[in-house]
Amino acid sequence: MVNTGDTAWVLASASLVLLMTPGLALFYGGMVRAKSALNMMMMSFGALGLISVLWVLYGYSLAFGDDVGGGLLGSPTQYLGLGSLLEDTTTEAGGLPAMAFVGFQAVFAIITVALVSGAVAERMKFGGWLVFAGVWATVVYFPVAHWVFDFSAGDQSAAGSPTRSVPSTSPAAPLSTSTPARPHSRWRWCWAPAAGSAPRRCARTTCRS
Repeated sequence: MVNTGDTAWVLASASLVLLMTPGLALFYGGMVRAKSALNMMMMSFGALGLISVLWVLYGYSLAFGDDVGGGLLGSPTQYLGLGSLLEDTTTEAGGLPAMAFVGFQAVFAIITVALVSGAVAERMKFGGWLVFAGVWATVVYFPVAHWVFDFSAGDQSAAGSPTRSVPSTSPAAPLSTSTPARPHSRWRWCWAPAAGSAPRRCARTTCRS
């Protein structure tokens, strides 16, 4: 029997987390130059669409399927396309519908990937970002989510905090998106004439301290 109270709470929580993605798009868009604002915002919305599709196709299976490869991944075919869960309303303990749990976990996958876009602000085109986001989610987020929520091992101790998968994948984001830092296109770096003096920030034609 479905627990209506738990189900309503999970769906409300998922809705609030989902609202974080457009909020993040506005936040990131306001932190870059005007000509890059649209691209920056679309990275977050692109992650929302892309990760939603990947999560339905195989992401949920990789994260919550039975162990394969010694627990490295979940079985990618166990819940392929979520077909086996569409009519299952009592899988989760306490009468929580399986699809409610799927949606709840999906929004955390979306916001985690969208957060990574801040590491490539003004350095990656939208098409390249979509490719990277799909690869990063598949290689990093889905496996780490399986490590954090390894329910198939019979240990429910990690079930209380779905946000654990977000900080767990954070250290991998800067490493995988790191590119050589460069000054703003308006500026260049130069050295003062005096030997051993500190570098000065230069405009197109004149230098200033």
